[in-house]
Amino acid sequence: MTVFLSLLFALAVLVFSVQNTTPIDVRFMGWGFHTTLTHVTLGATAAGAIFALLLTLTRSVRGSLKVWEAQGKVRRLQGELKSAQEAQRKLEVELEQLRAPRKSPATSGMSGGNTSYQ
Repeated sequence: MTVFLSLLFALAVLVFSVQNTTPIDVRFMGWGFHTTLTHVTLGATAAGAIFALLLTLTRSVRGSLKVWEAQGKVRRLQGELKSAQEAQRKLEVELEQLRAPRKSPATSGMSGGNTSYQ
């Protein structure tokens, strides 16, 4: 829709410029020159389009930088999550080892009682 409106505006400016070819004197900040109304109209329209493009690019670059920064933060946090999950797995293994019943010397095949050596 924006492209359609932009083209419609450009067509209207073009028609206006072609129909208004009157020579004029232009004075701007101490400068003065002789040109046609067509040149002034097209020049002003082009300057406005360039200004709008620069504003759009500025916003686009700013948005891209925010996305890039957010992606970096996501990668960093994913790394931290992976490290935390590995640490959790190690602690769970250690906990299982601590919870497992320990074999006592009596159940390990050694008799703790009456051993005689002869």
